[in-house]
Amino acid sequence: MWSCCNFDEFRIYDFETQVDAPVDTLAITDLPTRWGPLAFLFPGELKPTFGNDRVAVTRDAADALAGCFRRLARKDRSPVIPQPEAQKFILQMLVALFAEDINLLPKYFVGQLLEECHSPTVFDTFPLPQAPTVKQIDAVALAARELRRVRAEALPRLKGGLRALYRTLELPGANPLKDAHANLDTAVLAAHGFSTKKDLLASFSHSTRKSPRTLSKVYP
Repeated sequence: MWSCCNFDEFRIYDFETQVDAPVDTLAITDLPTRWGPLAFLFPGELKPTFGNDRVAVTRDAADALAGCFRRLARKDRSPVIPQPEAQKFILQMLVALFAEDINLLPKYFVGQLLEECHSPTVFDTFPLPQAPTVKQIDAVALAARELRRVRAEALPRLKGGLRALYRTLELPGANPLKDAHANLDTAVLAAHGFSTKKDLLASFSHSTRKSPRTLSKVYP
């Protein structure tokens, strides 16, 4: 552990765990009330506390994700989530958090998305297309009816319900269900005015926050 001082502030480094940035910066004027980062200089075995300890933050984040995984994979929860699916979700969250940290995703995007998921009902947040044409509305309705028809025909031939049906999307080759969803996606994107050439997550998030027309407002 090293400490450098320029007579205005202390910069504390731990070159064993965090080489590129100080684990904390402490102004001289804050010393009387915030001496924790310099505790390693004191006699005894006081543990220092840092404000930019990435190792500790990473450890805490890993503990939080592990706790989330354990809650998701509990066998007494309803509905039951298979362990591989819970693990896949946690790994996706880990990648998303890392992507946000290195600016591949907008700042605070993951946290804001989770906050939106906490809404009492999806109808409070889900945006309707702002100015769809009659043709676009008819296209969405037609694609949705076709998707329901495909599912209704396929379900009696499978054991395991919708879960088993949607697992067939992972199989190679042609799949009527996959085609029906692709057609519905295309129709919905066109009605919203979204483009596959732009970041769809960012477009949807922007529409969610800015849209004055949500389902709860149109159909209270």
